[in-house]
Amino acid sequence: MPACKPRYNLQEFSGLYETNDSIDFKEAMRHKSVPVLKSYYQKLDKRLTKTEKIPKHLSTFHNEARDSIYSWEYEIVCQTPSESAFLNYVRKYPHSPYKNNARNFADQLAFRTCRISNLEKDYREYLSRY
Repeated sequence: MPACKPRYNLQEFSGLYETNDSIDFKEAMRHKSVPVLKSYYQKLDKRLTKTEKIPKHLSTFHNEARDSIYSWEYEIVCQTPSESAFLNYVRKYPHSPYKNNARNFADQLAFRTCRISNLEKDYREYLSRY
């Protein structure tokens, strides 16, 4: 009796990959958790670096996950605004579309600290940093 052969080659049946990829992406997004989404993003990033021809849906998932990480992290920083938190965000995500806002908020918070203390040394320190 001949061995059973699968009806479809999994590599040819791209619908299965798209479905699994879509499920993974939706699951990562559903959690609304930066660590969960970062984990998904890193796995996808490794997968894309190994792939010569990147499927469009994977590229879309990759970009949307990256942009969501930028956005969610920025929202977290805005909830506990401090100069150091905004500067850490800029260091951590130098390509984020929110980096200029974060840098500006850090500048404003530092200047506000100078105005409250009204000390020359604080103003000099501020001017040396910004």
